[in-house]
Amino acid sequence: EIMVGTTTFNEANPMGMVTLDAANGCDSVVTVNLVFKDNATGTEDYDGCKGDGYEIMVGTTTFNEANPIGSVTLDAANGCDSVVTVNLVFKDNATGTEDYDGCKGDGYEIMVGTTTFNEANPMGSVTLDAANGCDSVVTVNLVFKDNATGTEDYDGCKGDGYEIMVGTTTFNEANPMGSVTLDAANGCDSVVTVNLVFNDIPNAPIVSNTNYCVGENTPLIATGTNLLWYATENGGVGNPNAPIPNTSSDGTEMYWVSQTVNGCESSRAKITVTIISCDCNGDVNELEVTGILGQILAGEYTANVRVYSSEKVVENANVIFKAGSTVNLYPGFEVPKNSTFHAVIEACEPSSSLDDNPASERQGNQQATQFKVASESIQLKVSPNPFRDIATIEFTLPQEEMVNVGLFDQAGRKIDEVISGEKLAKGFYQVSINSHQLYGGFFYVVLQTPKERQVQKVIIIKN
Repeated sequence: EIMVGTTTFNEANPMGMVTLDAANGCDSVVTVNLVFKDNATGTEDYDGCKGDGYEIMVGTTTFNEANPIGSVTLDAANGCDSVVTVNLVFKDNATGTEDYDGCKGDGYEIMVGTTTFNEANPMGSVTLDAANGCDSVVTVNLVFKDNATGTEDYDGCKGDGYEIMVGTTTFNEANPMGSVTLDAANGCDSVVTVNLVFNDIPNAPIVSNTNYCVGENTPLIATGTNLLWYATENGGVGNPNAPIPNTSSDGTEMYWVSQTVNGCESSRAKITVTIISCDCNGDVNELEVTGILGQILAGEYTANVRVYSSEKVVENANVIFKAGSTVNLYPGFEVPKNSTFHAVIEACEPSSSLDDNPASERQGNQQATQFKVASESIQLKVSPNPFRDIATIEFTLPQEEMVNVGLFDQAGRKIDEVISGEKLAKGFYQVSINSHQLYGGFFYVVLQTPKERQVQKVIIIKN
């Protein structure tokens, strides 16, 4: 401002004239004209998003996300100050999460933008455009926990009383199969599948009562699977090896045997063994007739139980084989023309039904055979015997019978089942046995019917 005379001139009174008394006595007129120019001003406004990298320099000052607001005074061209005001706004980027904790197979899914998240695509991030112009990032994390599963399997026998409770459901022989859903600790279902198998109890093995001669040492025979032998009708521990009856003296012994199929043991079948004195005027129980230089001389050859041979009768000889139970003529046995051979089986077994002529007579060439005193007995023959690879079992049924034929080892264990419980008509039959999977030694071919048992000892050669 300025004072002229008594008048003040300033921005409010910028112009005017003042008359003053001059020293020379004349008036002095002062004209005042004050000009107040505007100071220059400006603003820098910005509306962006965090992290977009925007910045501006005003004078020597840099404005950005770290220094978004302020004023800078600049020298204007008219000599006045120019003030620039800066206001940078950096808006937040919107973020969000979608978490889910569920169970496999529950069908949960969610769509974020155009992306579908579910059990097949459980995790990821999607960037969306927010209303404020900045990005909106949604992070998805779906968790599908396993459903717990379990099984309860049981393989038992009918009537064994086994049962199990799963949840509130009881499984037993009346309700052996099913599934139960339980609540697991992780919040998902726990499914337990139950499968109880109750196998049939098999029938008792096929057996028959039998007679043994004093001194005979053949194991007992039964037809069945996984046999167990007992000395008592109940209790005790079964033995898989067939027993050999005590035949030291006359008397009666009883044995019991069961079979086991699919882990289930049958009831026990009873075998009554009658031990009798087979006194056939022999000095030994079993006699092999070997002859001299391969030739059987004339005479009588006697044994309490069995007489057998695989050699040739000398010419013009009369030969008698006398046994209490069996006469076996093996391959190699021969009776030439003009010789006579008699096979005599004495009535040593009281249960046998005898015919009028207890002797069998053959002339000429003889093949291996077995002579029994009972006229209606089953005739059993195995040839060749001994054998290496294959032998033929021949037998004749006097009437229709239910037949079992098996090969047993010396311990009474069944090695091969040749015929299993077949009903065969009266007549002649042939079947083969193969030794390829067997070891060498003594075995027994056993033919069993409900009424009769025939046993033929065979020799397998492996060398």
